[in-house]
Amino acid sequence: MATGLKKLLVAVIVTGVAIVVWQVWQKMQEPSVPDGIAFGNGRIEAVQTDISTKIAGRVDAILVQEGDLVEAGQIVASIETSQLRAKLLQARAAVASAESLVASAQAAIAQSQAQQVLAEQELARSKELVKKQLTSTEEYDTKVSQLAVAKANVAAAEAMLESRLRNVDASEATVLEIQTQIDDSTLVSPSKGRVLYRLTEPSEV
Repeated sequence: MATGLKKLLVAVIVTGVAIVVWQVWQKMQEPSVPDGIAFGNGRIEAVQTDISTKIAGRVDAILVQEGDLVEAGQIVASIETSQLRAKLLQARAAVASAESLVASAQAAIAQSQAQQVLAEQELARSKELVKKQLTSTEEYDTKVSQLAVAKANVAAAEAMLESRLRNVDASEATVLEIQTQIDDSTLVSPSKGRVLYRLTEPSEV
């Protein structure tokens, strides 16, 4: 009986020692981390986004520092745009000039159409006079020619109007292009994130 008790006691002691040794070994395998920090196995994936301008230019301002947390849509930098704004004023002036030429072409069409109406009326009168033998056929032929010239003038004026309308479209497209470049000169963050690198400084190109 005593022998069996001794064997049980030895087994309990051995088991206890084994448990203590295992716990100590487990503690030795764990990395040392500060309180409040959790650790574990796994993989963290992040998306890195490079922000740059579409056009070359001098940096006007950079509004963030490395390590700053930025929100989506937040302005982070801007490019100097004085030259682009001067070009924009010129382009808008070109639009105004093209629109004035359109108005001139419209007036020319109205004038040519009035001359055509007059030529048609004179030709009709000349035709009646020829029937009554009160005028010569040469005079009638002259009126026919005048009407043909008037119709040609209307067609030319209409073609000129179409050309000037296309010039307005081209000028407006130039304005839109320059305005887009100005808009693109303001750099915004596409998403929430932290600034990793600030690769340029104000006044650099």
